[in-house]
Amino acid sequence: MYAGFLAVNQAWLIVVLFVFNAVASRSLFQLGTEWRSDLSAVAWWVWPAMIVADDFVFYWYHRAQHRVRLFWGTHEGHHDSEEFNYSVGLRQPWFQPFALLFWIPLVYVGFDPVLLLLVNGANFAFQELLHTKFIGRLGPFEWLFNTPSHHRVHHGSNPEYIDKNFGGIFIIWDRLFGTFRAESEPVRYGLPLARQNRKHSAASSSLSSLSRTLRDFARSTSADDAWEALFGPPAPPVEVSGSLERSG
Repeated sequence: MYAGFLAVNQAWLIVVLFVFNAVASRSLFQLGTEWRSDLSAVAWWVWPAMIVADDFVFYWYHRAQHRVRLFWGTHEGHHDSEEFNYSVGLRQPWFQPFALLFWIPLVYVGFDPVLLLLVNGANFAFQELLHTKFIGRLGPFEWLFNTPSHHRVHHGSNPEYIDKNFGGIFIIWDRLFGTFRAESEPVRYGLPLARQNRKHSAASSSLSSLSRTLRDFARSTSADDAWEALFGPPAPPVEVSGSLERSG
């Protein structure tokens, strides 16, 4: 699955850079563009500002992936594993065209597209390290930063853990916007749907929810139904044998 993710995203990167550069040509400011002649000329504060801004956008994109059915369709495959280890972190969707819309405002403000993509890649690498059961609580570090404990909660199917802890590097966004939950009960990983689809490959699993969403859209009989099929919330979680399933 990760090989497919890399292959498709390398091709999609060309589109992203084209769009970002078009937006950057009309940006409000120039933040970090000095690297094109001298990387050391980039003001020191641009890097932390870009890291924080990128993670803030990631929080809202990740939250939308869980609350907008069309977005959930590209993300469910990352959550359907009943294990929690570094291989789960590599279960990424092959194609995320909607993400582009969330990051365009940062380019319009003035962050350099290439540096922004580098920071975004570093954010992704940090998140990969969170997918482990073997690192416990980390004390005061957990107040500001995302940790394996916080991310275990995010992958839990326990009722109290559903749709919690969306941050990438920082957990402060969840604390500010009411989506934080500390790890308290043992985490049950995965979705019941994963057990039903064991014969499928990881790639098939990542596309199953999106296929159902598009099927429901095609069967819509009104504009309201069509909107709900694409942009309504995923079906409310239903408790099944001690864990939760989203039917859509």
